[in-house]
Amino acid sequence: MLKRAASETLIQAIRAIAMGGLYFDPALTPYLTSTETSASMNHYPSEVNVLSDRETAVLQLIAQGYTNKEIAAQLDLSMKTVETYKMRGMEKLNLNSRVDLVRYALLIGWLQTDETMSG
Repeated sequence: MLKRAASETLIQAIRAIAMGGLYFDPALTPYLTSTETSASMNHYPSEVNVLSDRETAVLQLIAQGYTNKEIAAQLDLSMKTVETYKMRGMEKLNLNSRVDLVRYALLIGWLQTDETMSG
């Protein structure tokens, strides 16, 4: 969701998420699906087992849109510890930004809903 999004777009996003779905602002689609993005994904490790369980949990929650504060509360960690797991995990995966993280999460299926994964 972009900061400049209209209030109607925010309502659509909330409804989609409340129904168990995902919402990505259409303006982000070119960044998430471009051939350049697909080519750049080749430099990521093909398996996530380079990450510790905590790094994986933190990165998944970040990719799902949770804030560091929300992640800290959910995993019973300090915000500094969340930031450390985030930094280490992103370094291991050669990710430079949250956008890179979302791209990676889409690629490996972290952002699929239960219905999408089972069907």
